[in-house]
Amino acid sequence: MFRSVFKRVVLFAVCSFTFATIASATTIYVDGGLASDCLSGQYSIAGRNASGSDGDAYNTIQKAIDVVDPGDVVIVRGGTYYPTAITVFRRDGTSADYIELKSYPGEVPVINGQNVSGAGTPTWSFTRAEYWKVTGPLTLTNGRGAGLIVDESRYLDFSRIEASYNGQTAQTGGHGFFVWDGDDVTFKNCDAHHNANHLWPNRGSPNDQVWNQYQHGDGWRIWGGNTNIELIGCRSWNNLDDNYDLYGATDSAVQLTNCWAAYAGKDDADGSITGIPNYIVPGDDVGSQYVSVRLWWGNGFKMGYAEEHNANSTANSQVTGCVAWGNLLNGFHMNKGPSTVLNSIAFGNDESGFHFYSNGVAHELRNIWEHGNGQPIQFYDPIAEAYTTSALTNSSYNSWDAGAGFTVTDADFANLIDDSVMLGPRQADGSLPVSDFLRLTGGSDLIDHGVDVGLAYRGLAPDIGAFETSAPTTVVDRHIFYNRSAFDGEDLSANATDDIAIAPDKIAMQPGQAAGFANYTSYSRGINGIMCDIAGLPSTLDAGDFHFVVGNDNDPSGWAAGPAPESITVRFGAGVDSSDRVTIIWADNAIENQWLQVTVKATGNTGLAADDVFYFGNAIGETGNSATDAEVTPTDEIAVRNNPHTLGVNPANIDDTCDFNRDRKVSPTDQIICRNNGSNSATALQLITPPLE
Repeated sequence: MFRSVFKRVVLFAVCSFTFATIASATTIYVDGGLASDCLSGQYSIAGRNASGSDGDAYNTIQKAIDVVDPGDVVIVRGGTYYPTAITVFRRDGTSADYIELKSYPGEVPVINGQNVSGAGTPTWSFTRAEYWKVTGPLTLTNGRGAGLIVDESRYLDFSRIEASYNGQTAQTGGHGFFVWDGDDVTFKNCDAHHNANHLWPNRGSPNDQVWNQYQHGDGWRIWGGNTNIELIGCRSWNNLDDNYDLYGATDSAVQLTNCWAAYAGKDDADGSITGIPNYIVPGDDVGSQYVSVRLWWGNGFKMGYAEEHNANSTANSQVTGCVAWGNLLNGFHMNKGPSTVLNSIAFGNDESGFHFYSNGVAHELRNIWEHGNGQPIQFYDPIAEAYTTSALTNSSYNSWDAGAGFTVTDADFANLIDDSVMLGPRQADGSLPVSDFLRLTGGSDLIDHGVDVGLAYRGLAPDIGAFETSAPTTVVDRHIFYNRSAFDGEDLSANATDDIAIAPDKIAMQPGQAAGFANYTSYSRGINGIMCDIAGLPSTLDAGDFHFVVGNDNDPSGWAAGPAPESITVRFGAGVDSSDRVTIIWADNAIENQWLQVTVKATGNTGLAADDVFYFGNAIGETGNSATDAEVTPTDEIAVRNNPHTLGVNPANIDDTCDFNRDRKVSPTDQIICRNNGSNSATALQLITPPLE
């Protein structure tokens, strides 16, 4: 059956604002403060009532997500929502048109699950749903069961979602995020903390309430039947089971990158989960069914799989750039099967930093330091029923390896005590906070002592651990280049040949500077490529790390939003003095005969302490014949006529002011370009002086 697909924007509890949508978009408002739905078109955005003419409005999330189609967008406004039933996401997007659910800009919706019916019921469930993107900041809290469960769903992207204090009436399943059955699921910059089953049943002696409550609640539980599960930049802490539990992940490797795990198996000092300050999960035998609680609960990262599910699994979960500290049991625990741990840290865990079981397949361990844990790294051979050392592992360049060439002491670190920033607010873009906790000092012998495992690093070699040391990140140079010109082989893509097409006679204009011919090009394709060289760039970048506006006067605050780039590419080490070169490409003539303001934002990805702002301009057909204006006149055309160049005899150089299409020829084609782009004092590119930031 054919179903027409149109874009629709769904707004939750929206105040007055301007939000750009595509043509023919349908806007649906959802306001939790409404006593009933307002579907007569009389919803008032400003008044948040039925006295206006701004469109229709629902008053629950479930009603909105039940009517969305591929490509629709749901925007949730801040405030606390109290659903009375599980919220089920059933609708499907497509690979080309995901359904999106977003928080209203600058606000944090809180979904409180305390009134959801049914003991142990999840607050949100993705059930046979496909192609969704859910972007916060948004909090799922106080749920009776899990905060969010994924069941028979795929192609789901979650970003900036917090799941906390869930499991209020759960015997099992009181997790923050529970991936029961899902494929191609990504969590980015999400948090899970203070989740626990508050009705854990009696498991034997001792038979008391404290013993039998507040156990078995993970931050993330990833179970069998899943493929392509990835966690990036996530945090998990004070969950009373494990922070990340991959115990049942048997079908495919789970990837965790730059994730943090702290205080698993423990309540905090005010007893915010259990009501018992500093409560920890018991560590003794609890009956014949469970041999030792300390084998099960309190791990930062629990990898591998349960032997009874798939004893022959070779799924190799990979942990990269991750940190585990202060956990009740182990920082990293491997049950069965192989695992890979790269460039990671285990510090101050009560039992051991690393505790690995093996089914005979070697684990790969590289560039790791462990320090201050209760016991040294442990490898248990279940066949021999004995602990061994590195015989079962592919281990090198780690702090425990013989001949590592370095030792770990307290003096290697800037801060081993105060982790408050690590578990505090995220950065404005949702990325992990920056702290000196567990960071290396400048004189540490762990710097440049690792081995290249395919990750970006600074210096002669990777540092040991999760954090690379470096000088402060700075923008060291800015370039404009002629994309799709003869100088880059007319190549559309971003690559090293673009370096040949950099305009050597052009420089970026800074705030407060007066514009001149050195700040703008006359390229017939407009501004279609710029570069930024950034020293110490900690990550790859995307459009969210930049802000682009275009205009032609002295007040950039009133300029229009710039067109979206076609691509943003990072080539590490390719910039000036081995800095990292960021190449940004636009469609031809998307920006022409005006100024482009570029802001490289201070984000976790850029690592900048403050925004970096610069400008480039374009005036097609202008030869720079006047220092006081950028008008394109017959004088420019005459200059072209008097300056011929051909490929065979005297090809034009890249800085030739008359080769407007940068084909290395100055010909009648350039005269036509000049003639077709004539301008006067009112229409020409203005020689502006933008204000200081």
